[in-house]
Amino acid sequence: MAESNNYYVYQYYDPIRHQPIYIGKGNRRRAYSHTCPCYLKKDHPFYNRLRSMLEEGVKPVVTILNSALSETEAFQLENFYVLKIGRSQDNTGPLLNLTNGGGAAATRVGHRHSEETLQKMRAAHKGRVMSESTRQALMASHKGKSSWNKGLKTSDEVKKKLSHAHLGQVAWNKGKPVAEQERERLRSMAVGNTNRRGKTHTKETREKLAHIQATKPRKVCIVTFPDGHQETPDNIDSFSKQHGLTSTCLRAVARGEFSQHKGFKCAYEVTQNGGK
Repeated sequence: MAESNNYYVYQYYDPIRHQPIYIGKGNRRRAYSHTCPCYLKKDHPFYNRLRSMLEEGVKPVVTILNSALSETEAFQLENFYVLKIGRSQDNTGPLLNLTNGGGAAATRVGHRHSEETLQKMRAAHKGRVMSESTRQALMASHKGKSSWNKGLKTSDEVKKKLSHAHLGQVAWNKGKPVAEQERERLRSMAVGNTNRRGKTHTKETREKLAHIQATKPRKVCIVTFPDGHQETPDNIDSFSKQHGLTSTCLRAVARGEFSQHKGFKCAYEVTQNGGK
């Protein structure tokens, strides 16, 4: 099976010290995930530097060095950049990487389990039920611990970004029928629940909901083909499949993370009531 070309190599740069501090490889949102609180808790030279920078109000500069790569190519380029720039750990450069990249994981690129192995794995997990003692032990281990984001409030700016990021996306279960077994489970859960039974929206509430739906902004995607003509597809996933593209890469182009994907360019445009 051929490797997909949706990987890239990225760099983190310290604008105060004027030096690159990390080289990595990934796909999707990997390059922008390192500043998440769950990662910043790690005891690692790179994350220690990131925490220090963010506490000083300094944002790292993230640059995509190469894109539209297979995973093998991404591993090779990651290794090339790390060796070229040098690591702080071995006094050859400023990078805070602990390895030269392209490590052991690269040897398993493209590996697929045989059908026999898959069947064995399925059989080993089929019917496995967690014992009550294990459940109690897990509950006890989490008791008294607070979630990392407890008490943190999402700013209005972030809420707006999240809202616009999901505009135009199709729900994963749209058009998928609900199995009868699931219907029965939902019915049994609803038994005795009288919170909304017999209640209807007032006319005022219905008008408010209708107004919100009618004025809700809609984000459309304008795709520019290699020959220059443009189209506005209704569904990015279907469009990408039809033209042999990777939908995640095309969306990354629209967000400004990549300049193009296989010659195709893409940009989002927010419309309201069918117009700009």
